[in-house]
Amino acid sequence: MAPNRIPGPLCQLARLLRIDDGTLCRQPSPAPAPIGAGDSGTGQAGPRLLDGSLQGALDQFASPAVRFVSGDPEEVQMMNRCLPNLAHTRFVNAHFQGRRSVSIDEIVLHDTGSGQPRFENTVRYLAHPRDGRDVSIHYLIGRGEGQIVAMVPEDRRANHAVGHNDRSIGIELWRVRNETRNYTQWQYETVAQLVYDILRRRRISRDQIVGHGEIEPRKPGEPHDFDWARFDDLLDAVNERVKDFEPTMAAF
Repeated sequence: MAPNRIPGPLCQLARLLRIDDGTLCRQPSPAPAPIGAGDSGTGQAGPRLLDGSLQGALDQFASPAVRFVSGDPEEVQMMNRCLPNLAHTRFVNAHFQGRRSVSIDEIVLHDTGSGQPRFENTVRYLAHPRDGRDVSIHYLIGRGEGQIVAMVPEDRRANHAVGHNDRSIGIELWRVRNETRNYTQWQYETVAQLVYDILRRRRISRDQIVGHGEIEPRKPGEPHDFDWARFDDLLDAVNERVKDFEPTMAAF
């Protein structure tokens, strides 16, 4: 992708927000209309995204991608320089979500172990499972470059970690069940940038990043084969970039 082009989902968002993007929006973008939009599974209508509700997009997904085109200018510059992968975030509304009753103080990392052979099949499944499971996730990161999907607004509860849903933000790393390959460089870099962004915005302690297997005995080892040392090194690298840009914006 040429460096002077806004990624497709952001180009579409810029147009929705009526931001003059000049010649930056040149490539086609798939319509990011929600799959399975409607009732949230809690008796309330789920938020509608990019399909007609401008205020919903701003209120429900104020981070990360909206800030690339509508945030404070210094914040936009920092994100472009230090968190560039997050510009690719697209929005797919998850059916199962609800109100939180406590403040957010934890980030939980998962791997899908999906039986679906294609990333987009997993996106569709997590948007609205129809197999009797009421699961959902805040973010899903695929193996291919540009694959990052926001599915539940951070300020709402997703159903991803029993006993921790109210207090946590859940991030899924996509992999096929019994996958023997490592997570990709895109996945490591993107999850590090996303987690860092959440830490700094929400003032969550770094030691509150946990694997699903640490908090749920039925999920031992999840995210499976994840290189935590590599992830920590990438978090440090992101932090150094942010400190070089503006020390007061750093997470730690």
